[in-house]
Amino acid sequence: MLQRVSSTYRQVVGLAIILSMVGALCLSLAGVLPWPVFIAVLSVHILALRLPYDRDIISAKIVTIALLGFTLLEILRVWMGGRGDVAFAIRDMIVALDIARLLLKKELREIYQVLGISFSELVFATIFTLSLTFTISLVFMIFLIPMALYLVDGIRFGSSEHVPGPRHWLKIGSSIIFLTCILFYIIPRPYDTILRSNTLHRHKTGFTENIDLGQDSRISVDDSIVMRIVWHGKYRPRTFLLAGAHLEKATSSGFERSSRKTGVFSPTSRSMYRLTIYPKEIDAKNVFHPFSLVNVSPGEIRREGDDYYWIYSTPAVYDVWVSKTPETSDACSVQVPRGFDDLTALARRIAPKGDAGRRVAAIIAYLRHHCKYTLAEQHRPKGMSPIKWFVMDGGSGDCEYFASSLALMLRGLDIPSRVVAGFYVHEYNPLGDYYIVRASAAHAWVEYWDRGVWHTADPTPPELGLYTTKPSLLDEIRFKWIRWVIHYSLNDQIYLAGYFGNNLVKPGGKTIYWIPGLILAAFISWLGLAGKLWHRRATFYKQVLEAFNKKGIKLDTRASHEEHLRSVEQIWPDMAPYFENYLGDYLLWRFGHRDIDIASITHRFIEKLRARAS
Repeated sequence: MLQRVSSTYRQVVGLAIILSMVGALCLSLAGVLPWPVFIAVLSVHILALRLPYDRDIISAKIVTIALLGFTLLEILRVWMGGRGDVAFAIRDMIVALDIARLLLKKELREIYQVLGISFSELVFATIFTLSLTFTISLVFMIFLIPMALYLVDGIRFGSSEHVPGPRHWLKIGSSIIFLTCILFYIIPRPYDTILRSNTLHRHKTGFTENIDLGQDSRISVDDSIVMRIVWHGKYRPRTFLLAGAHLEKATSSGFERSSRKTGVFSPTSRSMYRLTIYPKEIDAKNVFHPFSLVNVSPGEIRREGDDYYWIYSTPAVYDVWVSKTPETSDACSVQVPRGFDDLTALARRIAPKGDAGRRVAAIIAYLRHHCKYTLAEQHRPKGMSPIKWFVMDGGSGDCEYFASSLALMLRGLDIPSRVVAGFYVHEYNPLGDYYIVRASAAHAWVEYWDRGVWHTADPTPPELGLYTTKPSLLDEIRFKWIRWVIHYSLNDQIYLAGYFGNNLVKPGGKTIYWIPGLILAAFISWLGLAGKLWHRRATFYKQVLEAFNKKGIKLDTRASHEEHLRSVEQIWPDMAPYFENYLGDYLLWRFGHRDIDIASITHRFIEKLRARAS
């Protein structure tokens, strides 16, 4: 018996260490623990599996001192780094406790601690995850934690010989998943509270407010997704420009933001289109929008000139209402840096007369004919303006070269113009009815002022990126995860409650019959479950009677338990003491409502009965 308990104990400790591995895997799959760190932590787990469980791998005193020192360092880190480092500190402390617990001996009490730390890793990963792959480790934890707790309790209460089969654990895990989903969609959730303060994920680039062609940095060729956009309503453009920043200060190598008037954003009533934007770790506080911005929700934004910024952190999801009516703000400067007289003269030869629209079209045609679009790094003559080199020498460059050149040449014609930095949205996923914006879609174009309003002009050749439809089931699944799990909020709960309320009880609709049908189905299911549970309560003793019957001892099912015991004492005296002990446990469980593992006790008694000769 001791040998079997010892074997079970080793199995329980091994399962607890595996659960600790899965807990660390939860953190990595959630994107909050770097994979090199996970590999290092995994090596500690493998070491703990191979070494004896009943002794310390490293002295408890050394581990305690190291843990205290690490805690002080994390406190100092939070004190110096501020609130943004709190989540990092909590993550690091959980991992440090996990490693410390693995390096010490693992008796029954310590196994509970290992399981508790693993569960803490699961909870932390659940709060901060943005990844769908995290559900892989989550499912493992849901099935393994109840199993480990069952085995630990079995050792503690001396009933570890009988372990339920896979079907039992499948039922337990499925029930936990089902109840978790119900609670997830019922319990009120604060809107984006965690996501707003999520500092654990790496922010992607691809968008920049200032253009400096003299630097080596170029437009990003990274294809990672930085935004997903849902365009509501029947109208859906094939492509559109998503503005982020308007650059009005001209330099010899590009354009920069100018210090224009800062004020409070005031919504208007001329809304035409509504978009829902889901940023994905993009490092920018700009409010991105096509056309003219009319309204935004949430409305915590400020206005700087014609640019809009979030006052606090960028929301995990936001709505914008826009109008195709052009902006009516003031014109910007027509200032051109010194040394660009030849560029100005060229612009006047290309477009000597006509209205602003015709002159813009003439310069765009010239740039597209004499200059080449490329994302490759350019080798310009030293000491020469990149814009002058691009236009005068017929150079090659990306959209920033084309936009900066057009804006400066228009200013040479006394047409107020500026460069707009943002994204060129052209990829559409029809499976989910949304647009995908990648870092490589970062783009720059021009706005020119004519007759009191701003007009858009894109000089970059259209080969930049044509309209593409990419049906991607995998990305659709990821987006559903983001929309209905990561960003699921109290607003969504209210919406779903209203939707089902309006549709289920709609007068004259057939769906009104769903309510009594669901109630009836629930009642029938409850009766069936109650009957099944009652039948199961009665089957334990019935199994014992059937086991006696196979040994040739027929006990009358109409007789009492005391009469059954007297019959066994007369027919099989050697088994009577064991039967008496079983009856004591069974009656306490059935009528005394004691927390007794009657299934294991019944199994052990029947095995003993079968093994003994009658």
